[in-house]
Amino acid sequence: MSRQRGKREAEREKWHKGGDPFAADGAQQKRRRLTGWKRGAVIALSCVVVLALAVSAWWMIFVKAPDVSEKTKPTVTDQDQDKDQEETLPDAEDEPETANGRKEDYFTFLLVGEDTSSGSTDTIMLASYDVANQTASLMSIPRDTMVNVSWDIKKINSVYSASEAKGGGIENLKKQVSYLTGVMPDFYVIVQWEAVGEIVEALGGVYFDVPFDMNYDDPYQDLHIHQEKGYRLLDGEDAMEVVRWRQNSDGTNYGDTTRVEVQQAFLMALAEQCLKLGNWTKVSAFAKIFAENVETDLPLTNILWFAQQAMGLDTENLHVMTIPGDYNSYAWSRTYKNNQSYVFVYPDETVEMVNQYFNPYTEDITADDLQIMYKNKDGSLGVTNGTLADSAAAKAPVKSSSSSGSSSSSSSSSSGSSGSGSSGTSGSGTTDTGTETTTDPGTGTTTDPGTGTTTDPGTGETTDPGTGTTTDPGTGETTDPGTGTTTDPGTGETVDSGTGESTDPGNGTTTDPSTGETVDPGTGGTTDPGTGTTTDPGTTDDSVPPSWLG
Repeated sequence: MSRQRGKREAEREKWHKGGDPFAADGAQQKRRRLTGWKRGAVIALSCVVVLALAVSAWWMIFVKAPDVSEKTKPTVTDQDQDKDQEETLPDAEDEPETANGRKEDYFTFLLVGEDTSSGSTDTIMLASYDVANQTASLMSIPRDTMVNVSWDIKKINSVYSASEAKGGGIENLKKQVSYLTGVMPDFYVIVQWEAVGEIVEALGGVYFDVPFDMNYDDPYQDLHIHQEKGYRLLDGEDAMEVVRWRQNSDGTNYGDTTRVEVQQAFLMALAEQCLKLGNWTKVSAFAKIFAENVETDLPLTNILWFAQQAMGLDTENLHVMTIPGDYNSYAWSRTYKNNQSYVFVYPDETVEMVNQYFNPYTEDITADDLQIMYKNKDGSLGVTNGTLADSAAAKAPVKSSSSSGSSSSSSSSSSGSSGSGSSGTSGSGTTDTGTETTTDPGTGTTTDPGTGTTTDPGTGETTDPGTGTTTDPGTGETTDPGTGTTTDPGTGETVDSGTGESTDPGNGTTTDPSTGETVDPGTGGTTDPGTGTTTDPGTTDDSVPPSWLG
């Protein structure tokens, strides 16, 4: 008891001397408050670290190089156009650096520039990116390049817009590029030209030396190009005019090669501007433009990987070139009854260029891996290492006395033609004085003034202006624009474009293309082509127990 009393007296004495008996408790509370703030900061920092680690892990796991191990060297030797390409592996005694016959981190692309106003692929390029050595190459393939297709006008820019059933579409365009170069592109990238203008705007403009005055007016496409010669800062609209320029309305600076050279030079200037370190802050704007204007089979994670790798690419290691060939040749058109301008590829020079700049395989490409079109002295056509898809082209063209004269003048003007339709077109269109047929310079479509029928220069298909029905010049099949149904002129059978079902015009029976089953329109009964068994939808089979019996 006396000990406790002494303790209390000591505390009172401390208080009277100016001491604070609660000072220790206050300091302890302050330490608790500081400790609580630090604990919250540690938790927040831990969350940030975890999030960063999660993002890094996601990036490392998903953002990676594409797997192209199965895309080995193709061959086109003795193959028909409608057959899948076979794959070949190197000989065992000639073991490649990688087991799958591919160079490591070496990728190829098909770049296609689509003109949304006409739907044509005016720009076609094979691109390669050697990530390991940080080099990239672009090869332009002029749109007048002749390829092995079944239709009359055999220009490569007609392939994309043709139907897949006839050998068109993006996958068949990739195949045609592989026939020309020996390289099957790993991926495709289809760019609408509007994207170029938007990218230039996002960059704040691109400095470019316009090589000559550009003055072109095309009322059919509402396309008007007016650019002055000289080095200056181009905005988005200026850039669009430069890349879409075909020729001058007065006929000067005319030719597909000139157009290709201008596009290559501009794309080099654009790439140099994009790859500047300061412009990587605009990656979100580029991504938005890419998403809205680009179609590709590249997954987003692979695109991000390529973007990351491209940060180390120097424009000095970016090479541009054009596929070697005869740029002043022509061939007869059965549809137009005149000569059309063409580029005939030189196989040996092409192989040399491809092996140096574009070959992703460990095995060299040879001329035997290509399928190149050529023209014989009598005007007939042939193809190397394959079968001619258009058998009619293997025969010497039959020219009437009236058309032979026009073909002569046409051939002289077609040598520099870059149009996809009749050669010698101008900005205001051309008129054939023999038939008074007019030609749209933008699309190459011809119109017969008597019937109003239009003819597509790429496929040769004709369109009836009254019904909109199109006719295939090779098969004679007609297509209803409303339903998409095609009609065989020989049998009268119609084919539904949606289901592929064919209908017999005599009895109305429809046939399912996948099973071969036929359906009677009167009874609805189906007939199995294998067994011949007919099933009536109005009756049931008593030999099969109902489901509720188990």
